[in-house]
Amino acid sequence: MEQPLIRAEGLVQVYGGRRVLDIADLRVNEGDVLGILGKNGSGKSTLLRILCLLEKPTSGEIRFRGKRLVTERERLAQRRRMSMVFQEPVLFGGSVRFNVSYGLSVRRLPRERIREATDRVLGLLGIAHLDRRQAGSLSGGEARRVSLARALAVEPEMLFLDEPMANLDSPTKLSFARDLARVLRELRSTAVYVTHEAEEALSLCNRVVVMNDGRVVQDASPRDVWSHPAGEEAAALVGMEHLCTGVVVGRDGRHSVVRCGDSFLSSVDAAGEGRVRVWVRPEDVIVVCGSGDAGKGRTGREAEANFLPGVVTEVLPAGAPRRAVVDCGAFRTGAMVGPWSGTSRSPAPGDRVRVRIAPEHVHLIQ
Repeated sequence: MEQPLIRAEGLVQVYGGRRVLDIADLRVNEGDVLGILGKNGSGKSTLLRILCLLEKPTSGEIRFRGKRLVTERERLAQRRRMSMVFQEPVLFGGSVRFNVSYGLSVRRLPRERIREATDRVLGLLGIAHLDRRQAGSLSGGEARRVSLARALAVEPEMLFLDEPMANLDSPTKLSFARDLARVLRELRSTAVYVTHEAEEALSLCNRVVVMNDGRVVQDASPRDVWSHPAGEEAAALVGMEHLCTGVVVGRDGRHSVVRCGDSFLSSVDAAGEGRVRVWVRPEDVIVVCGSGDAGKGRTGREAEANFLPGVVTEVLPAGAPRRAVVDCGAFRTGAMVGPWSGTSRSPAPGDRVRVRIAPEHVHLIQ
């Protein structure tokens, strides 16, 4: 098995008597863009600071290419092979070019090499036209790019990014994310990316570690985290909502069948018999006009289709697509009004409808 670039074992961090980090084993392989995903207070930034040697753990150790760093001199030598991009860009006074070339100058590289490396990274991030601008005159998005350029200019062995897109407006964030993904791919960088936004981690990273209460609750590919979250914390982070608690009553072909009150739901998730919590994404629940009774009291093909009767209790403010809240008896859920729902009229409170949730969108957590 290939030696990981970083391996953290038995990491524990305690602040004021409170254990904020407890990680048995975590590896960062060369070429990984590893996302650390978690809500505020989950321990992700503490883990990042320990991995990039800005902080020492209470116990446990970190190895780089299998080597333990025992002395402060060894830690400092390793830190020089790393770069960090903080949530808020911290730039020096002076021009953009001065900021980007600073790390190269500190390393006393030849002037021509500094110029070439600076030009390259400015071009990669599309900010060559800003090279003479003063750092204090930059917009938020421009400052983030300059901060990233400065980190990349020294060709780090490891790049650490601590929520680098926080507080950016949507168009700027989209542009920054697109360019960041391209640059990491072109440079074949090894990076650790911390965020509380699932969309960022799932789109930028090839592996995602989900954290909760200082522990890793899932370490998997973005596809698996999105489609098969391991636990309720992971499900909530990737945009799912708890629909109801039900009981698995058996299998119907390749589907698990779950009783929720008087209704039945089919799911492609495998689950043993017993109580489960049912999770869905609101955008996967579709309003279909006409009440009917499919899914009520049966476990055959009609239940498999997951058509459930309900009553509209609320219509959310107009938008595209339209949304409503539907009471299905065993649960209430937000639902999208699909273009194929059979009417051009928006549903109104009191309307009897059905909702459909495809079996592949019903997620079971035991």
